[in-house]
Amino acid sequence: MDLSLSRRGFLSGGIALGAASLFARPARAIPDPRYYETALSNGLRVVVYRDNRIPLVSHTLWYRVGAGDEQMGRTGLAHFFEHLMFKGTALNPGATFTRFVDRFGGYQNAFTDLDTTCYVQRLPKAHLPDLMRLEADRMVNLELTESDIATELGAVLEEMRGAQTSVYRRFSDALRQIQYPGHRLGVSVLGTEADLRAMSRETLIAFYRTYYAPNDAVLVVGGDVDPDAVVALAEKTYGQVAASPALPTRRRAPLPAPAQKFFRQASPEVARSMLSTTYRLPGLADIPVGDLAALFMLPALSNGTGYRNGAYRRLVQQDRVATDVYGGFTIGLSACDLTFGFQATADVSEARAVRILDETTAILRSHLPSDTTLADAKTRYIASDVRSDESAQSVVQGMGTMLLRGASLATFTGFRGH
Repeated sequence: MDLSLSRRGFLSGGIALGAASLFARPARAIPDPRYYETALSNGLRVVVYRDNRIPLVSHTLWYRVGAGDEQMGRTGLAHFFEHLMFKGTALNPGATFTRFVDRFGGYQNAFTDLDTTCYVQRLPKAHLPDLMRLEADRMVNLELTESDIATELGAVLEEMRGAQTSVYRRFSDALRQIQYPGHRLGVSVLGTEADLRAMSRETLIAFYRTYYAPNDAVLVVGGDVDPDAVVALAEKTYGQVAASPALPTRRRAPLPAPAQKFFRQASPEVARSMLSTTYRLPGLADIPVGDLAALFMLPALSNGTGYRNGAYRRLVQQDRVATDVYGGFTIGLSACDLTFGFQATADVSEARAVRILDETTAILRSHLPSDTTLADAKTRYIASDVRSDESAQSVVQGMGTMLLRGASLATFTGFRGH
């Protein structure tokens, strides 16, 4: 796969319920018997991961709308609405949902990224029916008042101000603007303060009625469950919600070329230089599963957890020009990112640090790892993957992340097999 350099960064110093569908298809197993998937007649995709070791269930509802689907001038809408989803319905007002989860010692969270909005709960399995009923209710019957909107606007603006106190967050936000100039992917998921303040209740309700629908969602459930029982519960709850007849086709503007190849940001808050090189890759669905496995493996060959890998050994242990070496692979619907970087020691000048980065990335691109280094990286990566299997929540989260970015369930399990 051709990896073209895209950026180099430097940091110094109320809707009525629809008619019920009659039948849901039974859960369909794929070659790995732990995984099942089906779809309800209203378009809701249901994916189940069976792990019967602990009597808990992880329930995640993913909507196919994220910050990357917003228009410029309306940034922050998806994340803002995520906050509003906790305001209650006529049947379950206020904090009823939250109190239900807390009463049984459960966990809940929600997040918005460029590609998705996700609502997460973990509870003892006996409470899954009530959990599904509550989540299906707010999918369609959320009540929004001007007071609710004003309260959450204040919370989101405070979150935005808090994020900007981090020098690394400011650096990351500025870097994305360089990588995607004039494009929605170049603006923080939180949006801009001006756009948030300009949002009306009508805009928010229109967003809700458009995107919060079963045919725009994926339900991923994992834990001590029977797949057919999960599908039956989904039919009794989510299956009663009508599909959205006006769901727009998901389109995104073509990605622009990076505004520049080199980006530098100085900050008196940072005593040591931190440098990184990032390669822009195609969206997840366009990467073959074999390449995908290799891309997830590559950071294990460079980051600081691999003390026997070449980059860490050379920069930290031998030359002593870095205090840490890191790498990462981030997946996305429109584009994926592969990053390599390091934090220089205090005595390394900016010019020298840039030369070291260029030399190191050239070596990484042109030299295959030794058999010993590759075997060590594989062992560490597989061990990490096995540890993640100990938590159904981790598997469910990883599965949803890939499915909502265009991967099939077979691709997800095939990638893990690689």
